[in-house]
Amino acid sequence: MKVFIFLLLTIFTFLNSFSQDIIIRKDGTKIRGKITNEDSTSVYFKTTINRNVVNTSLKKVDVDSIINRERIVFTSKNILKTDALSYIISHPSFMYERVLNNNISAFFVFGLGKESSESGEDAKDSWMSEFGGYSVRFQIGDFKHSEKINNFYRFGARYYLDISGTDIPEGVHLGASLGFYRTEKSFSILDTSERERNSYTINEKLNMLSFDVGYQSVAFKVIALELVLSPGYIFGTKTEAYFHIDNNNNIYRSSKTIDGNGFVLSVSLNVGIAFG
Repeated sequence: MKVFIFLLLTIFTFLNSFSQDIIIRKDGTKIRGKITNEDSTSVYFKTTINRNVVNTSLKKVDVDSIINRERIVFTSKNILKTDALSYIISHPSFMYERVLNNNISAFFVFGLGKESSESGEDAKDSWMSEFGGYSVRFQIGDFKHSEKINNFYRFGARYYLDISGTDIPEGVHLGASLGFYRTEKSFSILDTSERERNSYTINEKLNMLSFDVGYQSVAFKVIALELVLSPGYIFGTKTEAYFHIDNNNNIYRSSKTIDGNGFVLSVSLNVGIAFG
């Protein structure tokens, strides 16, 4: 945890050192650079031309507006969002984002858990999906399957590369987050007398470190629209327990714990409202 926070602060400090002001000319073109001085008639700034940093100036009569990264005061610093895609899988999630300064914000994501159960052919299909068809080929009796996904939590921070408005942070952003996920799965097979003969339980305690790339825009000054891609690495443990009763009523139990590591890619389509 300490390493994650240290890396996050180091990355954002580095990015913040490269923040640029934006000068918008009356013809709509934008000039990115670092404003060094102003007087009653001109704006003086550093900018990059053909990979060379030069000092130059622009008459104020040609300037429509100036977005000074160090002087921006956002109208709203709090944004509540929900992921529209999460409702498709009946696992809705909500996000709170708090603007910390002109480029950086922190966020917290809360996802609602869910429980489900099934029997018969649906449960058999779930069993085959988890363990393969061979494991059920010679089984006789009813299949049952239940699954519980606990509430999940994720927190992190993001850095906006190009602030294009003053209502809320807009534009492309980079971020990192750490999430915590817990799931419980149970698979069982009953004989013709409804007695449980085989049972598997899987408990997963997983964490995910993800890096976010996204774009946020604003409509009507208070509505936030955001698309985020989050490649991540999952790490944690996966515990499997097995229970079996043979035809002589002998009971067999076994369990094992393995690493639950792997790479994932998630997509979020967030819609929210800004306030305060």
